[in-house]
Amino acid sequence: MIDVVALRNWSEITADFQLNWYVYLSMPLIAAFIGYTTKLLAIEMIFRPLNFRGVRLGPIPLGWQGVLPAMAGRIAAIAVDVLVPKVIDPRELADKLDMGRLITDLRGPLNAVVEEMVDDIAREIQPALWEMMPAEARRLVSARVLAEAPKYLDRMMADVKRDFEEVVDIKDVVVTALTRDKALLVRLVRKISAPEFRFMANSGIYFGAAIGVIQMLCWAVVHDPIIMPIFGLACGFVTDWIALNMIFRPHNPRKFFGVFEFQGLFIKRRREIARDYAGLIADEILTPANVLEIVLAGPTSNNLFLMVQRHVATAIDEQLSIAKPLAVLAVGGLQLRNPLKALDILQVGSEEFQKMKVLVAQKAFDMAPQSIKHVEQYATDVIDVKTSVLAKLDNLTNEEFEHLLRPIIKEQEPIVIACGALLGFAVGELQVLFVEAVSRLP
Repeated sequence: MIDVVALRNWSEITADFQLNWYVYLSMPLIAAFIGYTTKLLAIEMIFRPLNFRGVRLGPIPLGWQGVLPAMAGRIAAIAVDVLVPKVIDPRELADKLDMGRLITDLRGPLNAVVEEMVDDIAREIQPALWEMMPAEARRLVSARVLAEAPKYLDRMMADVKRDFEEVVDIKDVVVTALTRDKALLVRLVRKISAPEFRFMANSGIYFGAAIGVIQMLCWAVVHDPIIMPIFGLACGFVTDWIALNMIFRPHNPRKFFGVFEFQGLFIKRRREIARDYAGLIADEILTPANVLEIVLAGPTSNNLFLMVQRHVATAIDEQLSIAKPLAVLAVGGLQLRNPLKALDILQVGSEEFQKMKVLVAQKAFDMAPQSIKHVEQYATDVIDVKTSVLAKLDNLTNEEFEHLLRPIIKEQEPIVIACGALLGFAVGELQVLFVEAVSRLP
């Protein structure tokens, strides 16, 4: 048999209200508290903790990690899919670089690197020949390479600029920055959406109080303890759902009930958000250091190495004809005393020659970070990522702008709403205990 809940008449309701008026009045207040705290806790559960806290029973985790840090890889991939096609144009960034200015700024560090490289390579490939060459001859070889280095660097930089997308994987730069530093991802989302999350928490007070009034009326009529946890669950669920939707919808200002005008908070603040968004991308994601790391060690680094190797091989082929007469002159005296040894010193086999090309390319590649540091500030100033991104964001429609954050929030919505509902149910149970304790008072 199913128990039928008896409805109370008006006289019973008024008599109970007069006797327990403080219980009735506490319901909207407690519901407002539920609305606020469940939202506040749900928001913090999105971001904290950065790392899993709890215990693991085999494959089963018993604990919690912030939704955002836990899903950093997937969320970073979503952010990239939104950012790169519409907001970050690799070709536009590359076109801003003045290769002539770069070569000029690199000349000083380049000279030091090339001089060191010439000496190291010569001692490794042909140590005997290099030692036998007069100091002046060695100086002439180094000077010749130094004089020609900017020309080869200019050719290589032109190729880098032309094939920028093959050398620099912008998507990988963004994903690596966001997944390596989970705190950065949390900071990014927190900063651009702080007012929206604050609204979400505060809205729980008003929506919760409204639901509490309905709860009070139902309690007066039904007077069944199950009302409390059910309304707590409803309060947590409904207020979370409404607040999340009010962050993004409607896209354009819209009047409700002919008086109240409202626009999605994220869209309404798009100018301020765009400025913060562009600043974070420029200062913490698309930095010269992050780009250089991916260029030299990322999935496209082999493309750059092959490019360097190709230009190094060309340079060696062209410069060999200059260095060889000096080498012959250096061992001229040795030819008279020991012709076979002199011939052996001058002979560089095909395999050794290829080894030299690879070795030079590898050394040039390894020395790149040290040299490029001299042009980081120039690249930062001239590319001006913040201005470029801000201009692109301004051109987005409201619907497109929503997708900067909406896909990230969308991933977490079911968890946030479910947590809000469960927390509301738990507080509702506490409310039952409170009412029962009060009713037992003399």
